[in-house]
Amino acid sequence: MKNPFKNWFSGPQRQKDMQTVEDNQLYAQMFDLLNERLPIWVGKEPKEFITKGYMYNDLVYSLVTLPMGIAKSIDWLAHKIVNEKAYREYQYAMKGVKSGKNYKQNLERAIHYKRKALEEVTTGPAMKFIQEPNGYQSLNEIVEEYFGWLPTVGNFYLYGLPREGTKQFASVHVAPAFDVEIIAGTSFDPILGYRLRNYLKTNDIIPKEHILHLKNWNPDFATDGRQLYGLSPLQAGARILTLDNMGIDTSTGSFQNNGVRALIHKAITRGSFPEEFTREQAEALKIEVDKWKGTKNAGGLKMTNAPIQVTEIGKSPVDLGVYTAMDKNAVRLCNLFQVPPELYLPGTTFSNKLEARKQLITGNILPKMDIFRDKMNRWIVDNLTEGSTRYHIDYDLFSIVELQDDLSDIANMYKGIDWVTDNEKRHAMNYDAIDSELANDLFIDPFKIPMSQASFDTSFDRIDDELKRLKSKAY
Repeated sequence: MKNPFKNWFSGPQRQKDMQTVEDNQLYAQMFDLLNERLPIWVGKEPKEFITKGYMYNDLVYSLVTLPMGIAKSIDWLAHKIVNEKAYREYQYAMKGVKSGKNYKQNLERAIHYKRKALEEVTTGPAMKFIQEPNGYQSLNEIVEEYFGWLPTVGNFYLYGLPREGTKQFASVHVAPAFDVEIIAGTSFDPILGYRLRNYLKTNDIIPKEHILHLKNWNPDFATDGRQLYGLSPLQAGARILTLDNMGIDTSTGSFQNNGVRALIHKAITRGSFPEEFTREQAEALKIEVDKWKGTKNAGGLKMTNAPIQVTEIGKSPVDLGVYTAMDKNAVRLCNLFQVPPELYLPGTTFSNKLEARKQLITGNILPKMDIFRDKMNRWIVDNLTEGSTRYHIDYDLFSIVELQDDLSDIANMYKGIDWVTDNEKRHAMNYDAIDSELANDLFIDPFKIPMSQASFDTSFDRIDDELKRLKSKAY
């Protein structure tokens, strides 16, 4: 399809670029079945991931809310960018922190370059965005929703209400991810905009420039564009979730129906059926069986001369292996949500739980926080300029309790180093500099002297001579 608006753009280079977009054969084939201005099929009903997963399965609820609660508690800071080169070095060091490779060294570098690149501010548009992105939430609460929608539905949508006459947004609002549908554009520009499915008081399409869409990677490519939606982990783990839900239902049903576990009947048959007890026989047998019950008789044997037979009519969840299967499902669900299973498995030591929690933060939470931070800076904060002043928002590593041990290790390392100044040590630990010349000077231990200037004999010759003298005297 040729673009009818191509000639509206001035300049031959711009028209050449537009023609290049139109000649994109990959997109022309990938999005061949897009119906312009109609919703793109979302695939499996996304609300089921909420109703049958998050709201129905206690483990799924826990696996979602644990990272969500940690992420919500992390403080956010606003900064002015004062050194662009140091700012790039800081971003590179932070990538090293998230990778886990040379973790402490990269953490130290990140702290060092952050101090050089950024100057914290407590007022201004960036700080206002952190405190009140809309009239009813803080940025921490939006982060909480981000960590809730992404692992359940696979998508997170943030709507920016534009401020008239500027590129800025007056406020931003989280949209219910299971109700957002993508409106198809053309094959060379597949997303025209967005719309809420169940709120069709208006057919207006929200322009794509006003929606920030964060999503999980989706390899389910099709020419109808379904890959433009994110893939929910619960879709990949649907069978595990179903099996776990069935295990819970089985266990619950067993407790609810834990009355009659067996039928007692006569071993004597009359034709094809057992001979029935008389009322008196049945009552007497029940009294006798009740005596056999209780913990004192568990595993014991009772004998009777009566010709009776017992037929079991139900098995316990233990006999069915339900609990064993649920334990295995728990590990697989933990892996599905990138949460260390040690946080949930019984028998894990306290120190292992602490290490697993740290692994959850560095391997799961912080990478997602990085994506969210970078998107916020590009989509919103970059437009909050005041003159030549550029702003940057970032989460505060020092507010994460689980990382304090690593910061303590860095502090202990600096404690014994005398070739850096006190202010350099304070900068490394994210403290403000001391306004004193002495804090910028180096202090050397006065009792240390070069070995070459030592006045005492450092060799063993004198000791050897004395030993020889004593040995000869003994003979």
